[in-house]
Amino acid sequence: MALLTRKRVIAVLKESTIGTYEAPATSNCLLVRDLNITPQQSDVVSRDLIRPYFGASEQLQANMRVECTFSVEMAGIGQNAGGNEDADNAPNFGECLEACGFTTETTDDAKRLYTPNSLDSTTVSILYNIDGVKHEVSGAKGTFQFPVL
Repeated sequence: MALLTRKRVIAVLKESTIGTYEAPATSNCLLVRDLNITPQQSDVVSRDLIRPYFGASEQLQANMRVECTFSVEMAGIGQNAGGNEDADNAPNFGECLEACGFTTETTDDAKRLYTPNSLDSTTVSILYNIDGVKHEVSGAKGTFQFPVL
C-alpha cells in the first residue's frame, strides 16, 4: 500500500544527553516545506586489495545515517496568548539552529540572539511521521543555508 506523502509531520527536540532519543511533543512540530527524508544513506568504501587472483574486491557500507532536509520560513520570537511578544518563546526552528552549531541567548531588550559556536555539541531528536509510519532519529546535527534571492 502506497503512503500518502502529503500526510507528513516532523518534530524536533534538543537532547539533554547526546545521542539519547527524547520524544518531541506536538509543540515541537515544525511548519516546513520541501521535506525530503532518506531513511538510510551511506558511503560505499572499496577495499581495493591486491590479490594474486581475479575478482572484485569487497565493498563495505560506512558512515550510515539518516538524511533529512527541509525549508522553514524565517520568523521572530513567538507571541503569547495576549498578543504580546514573549522573549522566552523561541521560533519553532530555534532548536534546529542549535543543532547547526549556534548558541542562543535572550538579551535585556527581549531579543533572541543566535551566534555561531564551533565548539557547541548540541544534538536533537527528530520524529517524523509519514502517513502513520513513525520514524525516530537521535543524535542529529545539521547544516543550514539562507536562500539566494
